[in-house]
Amino acid sequence: MNPSIKVIIPAFNEADNIASLFEKFIDLKQKLNLHLIVVDDGSQDDTIKVSETFASQIPITLVKHQQNQGLGVTLKDGLIKANLICDPGDLVAIMDGDDTHDPAQLLSMQALIRTEGLDLIIASRFRPGAEIYGLRQWRKILSYGAALIFIILRPISGVRDYTCGYRLMKASSLRLLIDRFGDTLITESGFAATAQILLRCRALKISCGEIPLILHYDRKKGVSKMNITRTIRRTLSLCYTDIFQS
Repeated sequence: MNPSIKVIIPAFNEADNIASLFEKFIDLKQKLNLHLIVVDDGSQDDTIKVSETFASQIPITLVKHQQNQGLGVTLKDGLIKANLICDPGDLVAIMDGDDTHDPAQLLSMQALIRTEGLDLIIASRFRPGAEIYGLRQWRKILSYGAALIFIILRPISGVRDYTCGYRLMKASSLRLLIDRFGDTLITESGFAATAQILLRCRALKISCGEIPLILHYDRKKGVSKMNITRTIRRTLSLCYTDIFQS
């Protein structure tokens, strides 16, 4: 049997998006051994109800926050939960809950881990073949700028995209991260947490690679939850802080 892939899905008011995402996962059940971990970050809509409805069709573990705590805490709780229920040969994925990431790309990510022996694969916006739909040009420019700064100041072999939230890693590598950093694995509260995870991987020399991302931002219903100015400030601050602490 294929190794189980525990898929961490942070969700905050994603009732309008997450059902479509679950349907895509159900279509993959014959190809991948999937177990979804939905971390609801204090949603005030029907995100939990929708998730419970699909639990009869695909394994879903729900982790619930009574109040909104931010993406950083949500990701950390998802990773801790995955670590608790993973077997050594399993894989752990992280992806957005707004239906902008295509679960089918897990097939290519898993194949690259197998063939190249890598520990972590990122679906990258900055690889040939990447396709980005529905994202404004100024957002793309900001993403390129942030990536360039990280590549120059905190280079990681095989990595160009430090902030995309779609990743697949070995459960054994996740255990190394949690054993080393414990509760400080993620200290950022917002979207900068995605870059912080990679900087932790860098510290432990966890090997990384990338595939081109297919991003469908045009499928997202509702407004973005990202504060662009704060995210850029915190992400760049994290980069410089890591330099002085290393």
